[in-house]
This record gives sequence, C-alpha cells and structure tokens, in this order.
Amino acid sequence: MVIHQQILKSAGAIIKKYQPKEKIFTKGDSAQYYFQIVSGSVKMNNYDESGREYIQIF
Repeated sequence: MVIHQQILKSAGAIIKKYQPKEKIFTKGDSAQYYFQIVSGSVKMNNYDESGREYIQIF
C-alpha cells in the first residue's frame, strides 16, 4: 500500500534519499519508522551462521 506523499508530509514525514548499497536498517533495530519507496528498489537480506546470504526481496 502506498500512502500519498502529501499525507505523509502533513503527518511530519520527511523524504530521505539513500545511496546505492547504503543500509537503511539492520537486524535487531527496533521499528521506529515507516519507510516507503518512492523510486528505485530495496534489497532485504540476511545471513546464516556460515555467512551465506539469503535474499528476502529485491
């Protein structure tokens, strides 16, 4: 579900641009914010005990 940017801004939201490969959050972070992708894509992944990467969504 996409929430219109005007509604988000009226509730105090800010638009933040991230650079490629920049981490937005990591495992264990508490959920304090709502993120909505305006353009581009996000890779969500985790690693097992041996370091093998598992991609959840891309």
